This record gives sequence, structure tokens and C-alpha cells, in this order.
Amino acid sequence: SYGYKFRTSYVTETDPLTYEYQDISATGENLTALIKDDTYYTLDMGFEFPYYSDKMSTIYIAQKGFTTFDNSVRPINVPSFPGNQWSPKGIISLLGTYLSYIAQGDILYQKEADRVIIQYNNVSDGWNPGSLTAQMVLYSNGNIRFFYENLDWPTDNLQYLNIFIEDLAYSDGILIHRYNNPTELYN
Repeated sequence: SYGYKFRTSYVTETDPLTYEYQDISATGENLTALIKDDTYYTLDMGFEFPYYSDKMSTIYIAQKGFTTFDNSVRPINVPSFPGNQWSPKGIISLLGTYLSYIAQGDILYQKEADRVIIQYNNVSDGWNPGSLTAQMVLYSNGNIRFFYENLDWPTDNLQYLNIFIEDLAYSDGILIHRYNNPTELYN
């Protein structure tokens, strides 16, 4: 109801988006060590981000492949859609799965004048072979883009990713992918 639309870069799309992945693994701020299993990293975005009917300037980054605009619910579970009292409010979920940073992987961010880039780089859950590299870009005009650079997990295991956005009231959102509602995902 606020203008968000699910669009892709698939060639079958009427007006496909341009794939604009900007690798920040060498230039971004690494915050992996600052995020514990049940806490967030608090980031001042540097601008007011229009998210549904709200203007947000602070975003909370979780280690499970999602961000939120409300830190009142600890991120101990993977996010679910539609939300419930055990899920954080105002979620933007890029991966939304259990991730382990013991052997590999980093969480990075980079602020630019008109956007914030949050990248989960070479992350894994600790038992699947391979890794994932993906990023969300939040533009100051309210646009949200997800870019999947590397999805090196078995196809059957990719189905457990929870990809969606949802407002702070749990009343409006867009589900992109989850176990019982899969979308084909590509590198």
C-alpha cells in the first residue's frame, strides 16, 4: 500500500532492473566482531529513509542476514513473515537464516551520500558447503535493492532463506522467498 513492488533483473521482467552490485569487501566498515548472536549493530544512516509511513534515520543490523528499524525484540530467531511478537518490527530481510561467523564470513556496511550498503560477505551457516554473498542497498528516496552475488549453497538449502520486507506494525509487507513460497534465486 506504500508503493513497494517486487521487481527483478530477470530478462523475463517487463522492465528489468539493472544489476548494480558494488562490492564493499575492501572499502566497507567491518562490523562482524561487534555483533554478538543476540544483539544488533546500531547504524545512523546519515539521512531520513522513508519506510512505509515512517521516516527512519537509524537501522539495526543483525547477524542473521536482516536489518530492522526497531531493536526491542532480540534477534535470536530467524525472521518470519508475516511477523509475530517474536520477530523484530520493520524488517528488511536479505537472507534471514542462521549464519555462523566462526570459520568465515563478514558483515560490512558503507554509507554514501544517497545510500547505505549492507553486505553479508562469504557467510555460511557452518554446516552447508559453500557460502553466500549478498547485499541490500537502501537509497535515500526509499528504494530498496537486494543483490545476490554468490549463492553457493545446494539448491535445496536455499529454500530456507527468508527474504521479505515488512512495516513496523506487521500489517503490510512483501514476501519474496521462503520455504513454502519459493522464488528462483540466482547469482
